[in-house]
Amino acid sequence: MFFWDKVRFLVIPGRREQELTLPRHRRFRDLPPTPVMEAMIDTYFFHVHNQPYSYFQEDSFRQRLECDTIPKCLILAILASSLKFSSHEYFHGYVREATDAYAREAWLLVLDDYMSSETPSNLYAAQTMNMLAIIDFTSGRTSSGWLKIGMAVRIAQDLQLMKEPSPLLPEVEQEEQRRVFWSIYLLDKLVSCQQGRPPALYDEDCQVRLPYSEEAFKNGGFETTITLYQFFSWDIGPDVSLSPLSLVILASSALGRCARYILHEPRTEEPPPWAPKSEFNSINSLLMLCEHHIQADGSAFETALAQYRKSDQSLDQQQVGHLLFSRVLFHVCHCLLNHPPLLRLRLQKLHCTVSSVFLTRTIQTSCEHACQLAKLLDAAASRGCHVQSSFYAYAAFLAGSILSIVIQAKRRKNEAPSVDLVTSSQQALRTLENMGSVWDHASKMHLKALLFDSNSSRVSELLDASSSTDIDPATQEMVWSTVDYGAMVSEVRGEQYLKISSAETPAFMSVDLGLDLGLDGSIDSHSNFAQGEITETMSCFSSSDLQYLL
Repeated sequence: MFFWDKVRFLVIPGRREQELTLPRHRRFRDLPPTPVMEAMIDTYFFHVHNQPYSYFQEDSFRQRLECDTIPKCLILAILASSLKFSSHEYFHGYVREATDAYAREAWLLVLDDYMSSETPSNLYAAQTMNMLAIIDFTSGRTSSGWLKIGMAVRIAQDLQLMKEPSPLLPEVEQEEQRRVFWSIYLLDKLVSCQQGRPPALYDEDCQVRLPYSEEAFKNGGFETTITLYQFFSWDIGPDVSLSPLSLVILASSALGRCARYILHEPRTEEPPPWAPKSEFNSINSLLMLCEHHIQADGSAFETALAQYRKSDQSLDQQQVGHLLFSRVLFHVCHCLLNHPPLLRLRLQKLHCTVSSVFLTRTIQTSCEHACQLAKLLDAAASRGCHVQSSFYAYAAFLAGSILSIVIQAKRRKNEAPSVDLVTSSQQALRTLENMGSVWDHASKMHLKALLFDSNSSRVSELLDASSSTDIDPATQEMVWSTVDYGAMVSEVRGEQYLKISSAETPAFMSVDLGLDLGLDGSIDSHSNFAQGEITETMSCFSSSDLQYLL
């Protein structure tokens, strides 16, 4: 008998009719019937696992699930994480409500089971907290998500997950502990792409080795891996192979340094970025090391994809997920580090005169990586990869906004932007549009991308080294809106929609790629946003639930 059949969970699978008549707030507090549960677990491992977070060895998880050793809080968190990818009739019409209800109940249970009693925290609590943090953050509850990430970090530290697991544990359990820690580490780095939100985990405290390959993890085998410290010391032996998940961790470490440098206040004594010993140049050196291992060019990605195709030519999504994510992170790092308007803001605070040579180089580098990033996401989707990780929306928005600024800067000089620039900007928009069918925050970013693009001419002035170094607050706010992850996932204000309807034709629209800019999946043309259409679109966005338990 499966654990969800037991009376204490108040679910009797054979009585579906009675359950459907329950009040909805009760129906989604308890676990669903067995067939629904089985379908949702399958959905989780197909759509969520390794995209990019890796908490479980699938066979081991399913065995523990059948033996009733996994707590209800974690099961509810898995349900809440999987619902947006499910079309199961049990949740038809109530996906958002069920997601919030399961997440809220999981939060209350983890508090009651591990935070308000003598029961010590364990790996399940860490896994649950990290999942709930992602749900909150991508739903626009950024403060709640930020606090939950902090709690996941503290649980991981309390469990000493930053150190190597006990050698007495089976290999599968050791590797699972490593992966839980690195998943928390990864989320900590991703959400640090905000103003005033530095990472909580420091690389020098991470003594645990990097993850095994997916094959070794599935088979319970052993692999020789290294620590972050060894990697950054260039201390990699010939017998050491870096798994795709390890490459994700390395790229996320670089992202954390990029975010700390470019998104936070500079020290007054800090040297300018072009100084030989600047943090800017130090990070560039790190990115060169990452590039050597990640092999971020498009041809290498195509070659790597081929080895993960099954006999029916479908992709092994659990393997491909990390392969794609590491490359996305690499390009995001360069887009942030070389972001011309952000560097102008930083130089203003350092009271430095901008170097025209330096500015030209950063424009070229950021534009190059923004194009590659947009093309990578678009090509990955066309080749059957799951472009469904929540962070891909941030990556697409960042790339699209940089390209929009560059296009507008060229137009200011009466230069025609290249087809490659405009095509790449539309590919970024297409990624946001496609992701919007699954992620609410991607829909918000889709509209915000249109809004920014129609008003980006002001920011494009910052690409001219001869322009005023005194950047006004309104322009600064526009710049931050293109890089602050927390601002991107927040609700779109009503007046912002009205600005889109009266704005000039965006650069995104300069070349027709057959994009449907509607958010509802229809084939109607939305190239001109009538005010009535915008008002109707606003109904797609619900404000954050003010009663959500923090």
